[in-house]
Amino acid sequence: NRSLQRSHMATPSTPAAKRAKTAEPEPAAGPALVSALSCTVCLQPYTFADGSARRPKQLLCGHPLCGACESLLPSKALQSIQCPICRLTTSTNDIIDHPRLVELLQMIPVTEVQPCGECSSSSAAFYCKVCDQNLCAECDPKVHGSKITGAHERIPVSQREVVCPVKCAKHNEPIKFFCEKDEIGICSDCRVNDKHTRHSVAPLDKAVRKLRSAMHASLNELATSQEGLPTAQAKVESCALKLDKEADVAIKQVHTYFDQIEKVLQERKAFLVQDIAAFKEEQAAKLVQQRVALTAARVQCEVARQLADHSLAGSDALLVQRTPQALKEVRAAKWLRMAQRGSACTG
Repeated sequence: NRSLQRSHMATPSTPAAKRAKTAEPEPAAGPALVSALSCTVCLQPYTFADGSARRPKQLLCGHPLCGACESLLPSKALQSIQCPICRLTTSTNDIIDHPRLVELLQMIPVTEVQPCGECSSSSAAFYCKVCDQNLCAECDPKVHGSKITGAHERIPVSQREVVCPVKCAKHNEPIKFFCEKDEIGICSDCRVNDKHTRHSVAPLDKAVRKLRSAMHASLNELATSQEGLPTAQAKVESCALKLDKEADVAIKQVHTYFDQIEKVLQERKAFLVQDIAAFKEEQAAKLVQQRVALTAARVQCEVARQLADHSLAGSDALLVQRTPQALKEVRAAKWLRMAQRGSACTG
């Protein structure tokens, strides 16, 4: 256990750790303790509060891990788990709080073991829920300087609820690396034993910083694009208002034009109706005259017929006496019929 503690307390050799050591010569105040006081499975910092999911636990083999990872490790009938480092089985009843780590955590404020995710050289003071990143007091205004990122919700880093990281679906190991070719997160087994061995692979934290930087750049571009949206929106609204006015004017012109046409048609209609009524009255008067003339002609024809019949039925002397008068009456009736045919209505 002492060798394990020494390995956990050893100063990391990463460039970020070297910068932290230069900026903070006292081990208790810099990020050098982060690796020693972080879970070996999920790499998240421990907390010492009773009942906390991040409280450090110790297995029979001596390896530490946090309570959250302990609950996620495979178990046999919920009675034992395998150590993620040495695979030694430990009964759930034998898992205890790690005494040395809890003691160290009690001596160090929580905020001093949370490094800034942007510069890695200062202690984090805030946690951004949108960026999912711890930030120091100097980096926070830099990251959230635009209009979009400035609206992100940030809380004190001590109030952050740490969640166990996503694990590899194939090996059930924590995602620690990023494959730049496939653009996916991978675990240690994927990097060594899978197709990603020949791919360009970066540590997850480095890849996350790069992705965050690209995302912030995209957000800044988006903010710049959004600045022109109000002007474009105002232009669209102006065009819509202009369209409404022009459509109203056009509709009024159409109504006025067709009202004028309708007025002309009504006047023409009234004129034609009046003209037809006058023509009807004139023709009706003519037809009355024709009826009277036809009645007189019918009477005269009947008189002429009777006179001719009596002349033919009588003696020769009577025929000679009445013939001139009968012929006169027939000729008069024939002339009257000819005159009526010439003056009759033809349509």
